[in-house]
Amino acid sequence: MDEWFIKRKGLAYSIFWAGTGFSGAAIPFLMDWALDTYGFRVTLRAWALVLLLSLSFLVYYLKPRRPLPANGVTLRFNYDFLRNPLFWAFQFGNIIEGLGYFVPQIYLTSFAKSIGLSDVTAIASLSVLNISSAVGLMAIGFLVDRYHISTVLLLSAVTSTLCVFILWGFALDAIVLFAFAITFGIFAGGYVACWTGCALEVKKTTTNADIATVVGFMAAGRGFGCVFCGPVSEYLLGLGALNASGAYGTKYGILIILTGVTSLMGRFGLFGRFGLQAGGPKMKQPEAPPDEHEPLLR
Repeated sequence: MDEWFIKRKGLAYSIFWAGTGFSGAAIPFLMDWALDTYGFRVTLRAWALVLLLSLSFLVYYLKPRRPLPANGVTLRFNYDFLRNPLFWAFQFGNIIEGLGYFVPQIYLTSFAKSIGLSDVTAIASLSVLNISSAVGLMAIGFLVDRYHISTVLLLSAVTSTLCVFILWGFALDAIVLFAFAITFGIFAGGYVACWTGCALEVKKTTTNADIATVVGFMAAGRGFGCVFCGPVSEYLLGLGALNASGAYGTKYGILIILTGVTSLMGRFGLFGRFGLQAGGPKMKQPEAPPDEHEPLLR
């Protein structure tokens, strides 16, 4: 992806990631049927096989724009960006964001049932969240190509935090719950599209950084947050209900607070605009050889 798109790199990556949101519209219903019909063991094994076969087939189409060296020399990856404090500012927020983002993905259906909604409505709320995240990915990817990444992170932070505390915090009926699913899906679900902007900002001070490699590290960081999301949220859920009104008074109230706080802290990298970003001295890098191949898509 990094080799094929230059000016619209953020939009290109976001359209690529949006596929997860669109597929998430139907998969919750499919999984619910499969789990009820075949049980979790058969369902998970069948799903793993589907992923293995489909991804293996797609590998054939992953072709680089730049031809590989004919002399058999292996391309060397550069990890100098790991010494860049701006990268770690982005990564810290990225891990925190992953810790809270998946809470609605895990508990939204059970929360919907706890407030008296039907099984179909509960599953539909998760599907709406996934579809909205696909729209949000493309919208934020569009903004990343046109505005400074800290501006986009600030927009995502404010909107996603407010929709958690206001909409989910007082969602006791289907209308408010679906309003939360839509807004959270757009503004929080689209956060992944910010990775490209973060990588481009890191590249300003670490000029030989590879965009795809930085994005890969960002994906791994969010994965760490996702891994810890399960045990942390399960522990907090076991603490019981809060003495509060609205959805805060249910046993999910503390999870709502966790999601809102991590949505805000997850945009920690926006502070890179004040002292950590490209305004400071650049790290000395060896000059890269000129690219002989003109970009095909811009």
